Amino acid sequence: SILFLPNLNFLGPFLSFELIIPKNGLYASTTDAKGKSYSDDELKHGIFTYFLAQGLLFGDKDRDKKIEKWELKEFLKKAEEYARKKGYDDQRPQIKGKIHTVIEMPDVTR
Repeated sequence: SILFLPNLNFLGPFLSFELIIPKNGLYASTTDAKGKSYSDDELKHGIFTYFLAQGLLFGDKDRDKKIEKWELKEFLKKAEEYARKKGYDDQRPQIKGKIHTVIEMPDVTR
């Protein structure tokens, strides 16, 4: 199971993500409990959403037909770097969970 969460920082310390993530699941959120999320006119999306979509589309860096958590994490790191360049030091995307493969791509070479 994969769970993509919007900015839930308003719940702060009252929510433990471990309570809502399935045992073999993964979650990604726009920022940590103390941060904010931002949209960007240049990207025409939220910063998190844009880089998450880029990771899901182009994240298979090792070309094993899987997008793995570490690969998606690299794109979310780019989101954080982009946000900082724009002056948003408090957007810190998160990805956590116990699974390693986020998406397995189908073989379409028949």
